[in-house]
Amino acid sequence: MEGTIRSVDNGVRMAVAQRIEQIAAAQAAVFGADAQCIIDWGAPPVINDESMAHLAAEAAKEITGEERTVTHLAAPNMGGEDFAYYLEKLPGAYLFLSSANGAKNCAFAHHNSRFNLDEDVLHMGAALYVNITERFLNN
Repeated sequence: MEGTIRSVDNGVRMAVAQRIEQIAAAQAAVFGADAQCIIDWGAPPVINDESMAHLAAEAAKEITGEERTVTHLAAPNMGGEDFAYYLEKLPGAYLFLSSANGAKNCAFAHHNSRFNLDEDVLHMGAALYVNITERFLNN
């Protein structure tokens, strides 16, 4: 059997793994068998530093406009991302930068085979990262 454990909290993640091991052992014991759980953890949860997320949001508002800047999601994004390893060591923020434009057939997400990048907005991404860097260095 295979599955994934996704959580925005490492404590919850560990508790779920422990419970899976307990359930597997109990079910195996019912049938006089043994169970072994092999957990390949993958990346930890992405947990943004609040002050860095605020800094990035303010930079984004300046570059793209407040109306085009989303600072909070209705629900956590449960995708896995190895950038989380950096966030375990240093304060930072993971953000999404979209080039979606239906008029140019650029409306599909980056893991979709129909993904197409609107190159006319690449300069905004570069400007955003410069703005974030300047704000960080000036603080």
